[in-house]
Amino acid sequence: MMRIYSIYWIKETFTKHFFYKSDIVYRFIKTYHATKRDDLVKQFHYITHSFSQTKVHSQLNKHLSNNYQIQYEGNSIMISSSDKTITLYIFEKYIVLYCQSLADAETILFPIFRLLDFNFFILSHTHHHFGWMSSLMDKKDKISRNEVLYS
Repeated sequence: MMRIYSIYWIKETFTKHFFYKSDIVYRFIKTYHATKRDDLVKQFHYITHSFSQTKVHSQLNKHLSNNYQIQYEGNSIMISSSDKTITLYIFEKYIVLYCQSLADAETILFPIFRLLDFNFFILSHTHHHFGWMSSLMDKKDKISRNEVLYS
């Protein structure tokens, strides 16, 4: 069964403030998608960065090993190896990820995203799972946390 996740690139200011309040970010994003209220649309666009298909393509081409095949078609990218396949659909403010397991995405995609040093929030469409994909580094304290998904 394919699992579906959405990935959001949250601006650093908001990541720092909401890193330990993931449930608030989750509820906000779910409400935004469900209602598309004007106030939520403005807030959503304010706290998220846009994704560039060109930048995502170049990062994948640069960092994926030769063990993977990449197919580009419109806003979709299929990445496959002999035993794993993930598909990405890139939209302006988020990426939809299809994979057999989160472990596949952790093996193929997430290390590349972590190299970018961005703050990504991921949520499951099929379960009540959500959390920060990349590490948060507090520059003052030099504290690093790795959290993937939790509920």
